Amino acid sequence: MIQKIFIGLNVLLLGAVIYLFVNKSSAPEMPAAALPENSAFSSAEGPKAPIMAYINGDSLNARYKFIADRTKSLEQKYRAAEERVRKEMQKRQEEAKKNMDYAQSKQLSDDEARIIEESMARLQMEMEEIRAKESESVMKRESEMQKELLE
Repeated sequence: MIQKIFIGLNVLLLGAVIYLFVNKSSAPEMPAAALPENSAFSSAEGPKAPIMAYINGDSLNARYKFIADRTKSLEQKYRAAEERVRKEMQKRQEEAKKNMDYAQSKQLSDDEARIIEESMARLQMEMEEIRAKESESVMKRESEMQKELLE
């Protein structure tokens, strides 16, 4: 029973394909006068092949003065932010090294060990906050530059 249904459907679909093929091949073509005169795909001589263009965005951006100036400014901000982070990290790393040296040089009481652990945790949090703050600042400036460019 199911095979008969499938055969019937196939015959029906084959008939629809034949009908569409015959109907499409006998349809009149659009006259040349219906095409615009100055079309990118046609000319007085006949149809033209489409033209493909490639634009290298990096080269275009490098020659665009606005982008070049803003990129230099942004790079300077990146370097300044990296330098600020490096200086702040160096201060905290020196303090952490002092704490580690002190902790390794003596037998520490529980209170001293707890104070050093808290100090190390505070230093770690400060370093992460500095990184996040500088990163956010630079990303904000980059976002502003993108907005300027779009305008």
